[in-house]
Amino acid sequence: MNGVRWRDAAEGARRPENEYNHPVIHVSWNDAKAYCDWLSRKTGKTCRLPTEAEWEYAAGNGAKHHTYSWGNANPAGKKGGNVADEAAKRKFPDWPVFAGYDDGYVFTAPVGSYEPNELGLYDMSGNVWEWCEDWYHDSYKGAPNDGSAWLSPAGPFRVYRGGSWSFTPAYARVAGRFYGYPAVCSLVDGFRLARTP
Repeated sequence: MNGVRWRDAAEGARRPENEYNHPVIHVSWNDAKAYCDWLSRKTGKTCRLPTEAEWEYAAGNGAKHHTYSWGNANPAGKKGGNVADEAAKRKFPDWPVFAGYDDGYVFTAPVGSYEPNELGLYDMSGNVWEWCEDWYHDSYKGAPNDGSAWLSPAGPFRVYRGGSWSFTPAYARVAGRFYGYPAVCSLVDGFRLARTP
């Protein structure tokens, strides 16, 4: 929507102050990179977007590589995340959802509303898609095998991971991935920072 920016909620209105604990959305990859650069200058610490490999390792509980950030089972109560569910289906009846699960939020949820994963990270599956450093490739053939970002483009897209409040259960899987133009933002796009010591 024209005129919608990072301070706005999913439906485009300015986010009220009592929702400042929700993740920022309407953020392009370029916006996220600019924020990383600004924060690095401000703090003197190197802040960056995680690589796709780092993101997947962190979301899947390290070498365990769980199906979802919360584990291998479908979400239940606080052991889950903000995903397409019964709350979303009430507003969007045609959506495929986690049947029988109701996280209570149609759109974004406050950060940390659900239990962290085994590495202590919150909201890795669901809530918002999170931009990664990498260029998108439709397979892993030729990908770096040392955890670094894939910096050679195969097309015009960057990677984001984690699913969101609006996507099907398949995209909430740790292995789920998607792509977007680096200059485009939407109501499901956000980011997570990594810091290089």
